[in-house]
Amino acid sequence: MTRILSDPDIDRNCSQLIESRGFVSESHDIITEDGYIITIFRIINSHRNRSTHQYPVYIQHGFFQNSDNWLIASNGFIDNNGIYREDNSIVNDCKNLDSVGQTLPFVLSSCGYDVWLGNIRGNNYSSHITLNPNETEFWNFSMDEFTKYDITTAIDHVLRVTNSNNIAYIGYSLGTTIMFQLLASKPIYSKIIKPFISLGPFVYLGHIRSPLLRATMIFQSFLISKPKPMGRLGSLSSLIGRYFCGFTYFKELCIIFGFLFGGFDYQQLNRTQIPRLFGHFPDGSSSIALSHVVQRIESQNFSYYNYNTSEANMRAYKQSFAPNYNISNIDSQNIVIMTGLNDWIADPIDVNILINRLNGIY
Repeated sequence: MTRILSDPDIDRNCSQLIESRGFVSESHDIITEDGYIITIFRIINSHRNRSTHQYPVYIQHGFFQNSDNWLIASNGFIDNNGIYREDNSIVNDCKNLDSVGQTLPFVLSSCGYDVWLGNIRGNNYSSHITLNPNETEFWNFSMDEFTKYDITTAIDHVLRVTNSNNIAYIGYSLGTTIMFQLLASKPIYSKIIKPFISLGPFVYLGHIRSPLLRATMIFQSFLISKPKPMGRLGSLSSLIGRYFCGFTYFKELCIIFGFLFGGFDYQQLNRTQIPRLFGHFPDGSSSIALSHVVQRIESQNFSYYNYNTSEANMRAYKQSFAPNYNISNIDSQNIVIMTGLNDWIADPIDVNILINRLNGIY
């Protein structure tokens, strides 16, 4: 059995990944209204004049991920002339669309944007001012809290630090869920988020084809029995990347797991990156949040979390059932939706449902 040579990116945290590419990392701890401490990261390009205003871009990860996952697609480095290269190729010719890099945050930073990487409660970059992750109460959150507390606190913090009125937002999968929830529940943010780039929108889920996410429907009663951590592996992820996915034979199992989660795409498969990917994935979330996903698969609606009893829903929503987020509230003219035909999570049918319900603004 052959083991893959060790990749230092498997063990690097977000700051170390940023600095290993020649950029400067800046970490910001934000505290939400309900006491969660979440670390977000800023990528500083030391070759740019920081005194000049740069347009802020906030980038949000998907389910069971964290900010690391945006930084491990390829090996790259920004040289002393401010030129960013990946795999020895120049990729930051920002006016040439033929020059495209795989690591979006570094490309954007090298092109002069003020790049911020987000995180949410439950992953490796979160804690609480009083609760311990070993306590059940720490995990008592659904996808609604990601919007109500986490992303609003983060965006307001970035606007304050950068002295900006607007911010670009790029979300992938769950990152799109969070923003669509925000724009639907607080339409004022449509005037702030310019643009919102939605990669693989995770909104309407009735036609989701991911076998692993479909399988969670079987365990719905377990998920809602009481809040519990789901997938929070922390430092164990690096061991999986190095000592499991890093072996030739086991690496094929890791590839199969990835395909069963998101869909098959042999053309985009980079086998050398598999140990690195699973060194940072999966990270954590709550069983309640995963149960929320199951509810949306079953109902085919973009709903708030259903507490499964009329009494609990009455306390939360003043009605006996969970309401839907009102997509028609969104009046933004600055939304870009991007997805793939072979995406087993953001199925094209569900994406078209979203587009048709956006008041024709897409």
